[in-house]
Amino acid sequence: MKDQITDQQLIRLIEKSPSDGISLALDLYGGAVKTICSSILSGFSESDIEETVSDSFTSLWRSISHYDYDKHSTVKSYLYGIARNLALNKKRSLSKHPSTDLEEANLPSVESAEEQVSSLIESQLIYDAIMALKSPDKEIFIHRYFLDERVKAIAMALNLTEKSVENRLRRGKLHLKAQLIKRGVING
Repeated sequence: MKDQITDQQLIRLIEKSPSDGISLALDLYGGAVKTICSSILSGFSESDIEETVSDSFTSLWRSISHYDYDKHSTVKSYLYGIARNLALNKKRSLSKHPSTDLEEANLPSVESAEEQVSSLIESQLIYDAIMALKSPDKEIFIHRYFLDERVKAIAMALNLTEKSVENRLRRGKLHLKAQLIKRGVING
């Protein structure tokens, strides 16, 4: 059944029976979400990684009613964008404010639900624009901005020169900026 479920069916299941829907989403995408979070949060505790994975699926559940089939390529990519952004936010937070008090570390965010949903939608638009890039630019962006890899490692992995990777990143950013301006995500 897992291999045959469509995005629409998964969304309906999450809306009708959140525990069953999120459980299925976890079965389908949990490994990849953990890989994304682990990659971005390498060097941080396993509990921070697990918390971010859990928060990713909670955010999927909370924002599923705002999911737009026309704007988002797949639930999988939508979820991966959520995981990436939450992991990057967690990394920034942990890097700036290393917590020594367990009570403080578990305080909920004061960010409103509307701001979170808006941020997720913008993140998905950015993710969709990156996924629309041609190879190897798409792979370069994934390695750089989703997996947080250095230019040298990307060049080695893709058998390119560092200068080529840097040039493709620069040109890709200009292309993405134009796409985001066109979609109204940012102002020109």
